[in-house]
Amino acid sequence: MAAPGLSALVRHYARLAAFSLPIVRRLLERPTSAPPDLRVVSDHAWSNTTQSTDLGDTITIDQTAATVANLIRYRLPEYPKVLDVGCAGGTLAGELPPSVHYLGIDASENAIEAAQSLWGGDDIRFAARDIHEFDPVGNWDAIVFSEVLSYLAVHEAIAEVRRYAKALSPEGIVAISMMNDGKSRAIWRALRQEFRWIDGILWQQKEPWPSYRISVSRGHPGYLVGVLGLRH
Repeated sequence: MAAPGLSALVRHYARLAAFSLPIVRRLLERPTSAPPDLRVVSDHAWSNTTQSTDLGDTITIDQTAATVANLIRYRLPEYPKVLDVGCAGGTLAGELPPSVHYLGIDASENAIEAAQSLWGGDDIRFAARDIHEFDPVGNWDAIVFSEVLSYLAVHEAIAEVRRYAKALSPEGIVAISMMNDGKSRAIWRALRQEFRWIDGILWQQKEPWPSYRISVSRGHPGYLVGVLGLRH
């Protein structure tokens, strides 16, 4: 059992080192072929019976949604507008106040169909849209990216957050959830330079024993859920 644990640690810290160096990161993320179609990738994942539970009803998805909701609910107006980018099964919609005007987008039509059947309503809407192609017009009070930026190269993730943030209301916020990974840390470092850090929660599922330490784990990684604001 020790060998797999050591192997995971080596891979984790190797990625941390690699993604902390821009020149190495660019080499790692340089496309060797046409970039993957997110619709194809997402639909394959969600239609796979071993992964379809990621649409909801797992501790990781549900806890992340609850954490995001708790972080943003105190910073939203009475009738907030929330855009959920990469909404998967729409779990976040069920955690937000009933007064919310919510739009969830995801590249996977399978995910959107599941979300619509569970949460859809007059003020809770879903649409099958690729993150690159969607035009986030309007004054959104919160724009959420939960576990979606890791599908992009670091420079693409930063560019998309920057593009979406232009559609925020003056006091609007961006909420982001990413696992403990070298790419995630590189994205966070860059975003900290452009946006105002407001608050965050670091969490990790703990089994089979209690621990106050965020550990390296492929099965149960740590997650940082952070809230950013515009620099005025």
